[in-house]
Amino acid sequence: MQRDVIIVGGGLAGIMAAFSAQAEGAEVLLIDRGSIGVGTNSILAGGVFAAPTSTYSPDVYIKDTLQVGKMINNEPRVKLVAQEAPGAINFLRSLGLNLIESSDHYFLKSSRADVIPGVTLMKNWQNR
Repeated sequence: MQRDVIIVGGGLAGIMAAFSAQAEGAEVLLIDRGSIGVGTNSILAGGVFAAPTSTYSPDVYIKDTLQVGKMINNEPRVKLVAQEAPGAINFLRSLGLNLIESSDHYFLKSSRADVIPGVTLMKNWQNR
């Protein structure tokens, strides 16, 4: 079995890496110790995404993120996240995820009241 890219870890980061590599034409193998997407922090995280919003400026987001990280964060990467977050939110929405903007973050509205948002997030990926 020959693959261009092997990704270990089937949470949201692993799935996004696989999605991106595949979009570039790579043969991808995504492996995890359990079912892809299940048993990951992504499923347990509750579907909350910290990011600049229309009322939470990138500058304030960067300042807050650095402060919460006790100033040991990599500031250029925090700035990159702030810059790229709107595109990432739009991408997730384009996949059919119902992301709701709050004052200082986004949250995923679950498909059903009795289903935690992280399950909705990961099930969405499994159906791709």
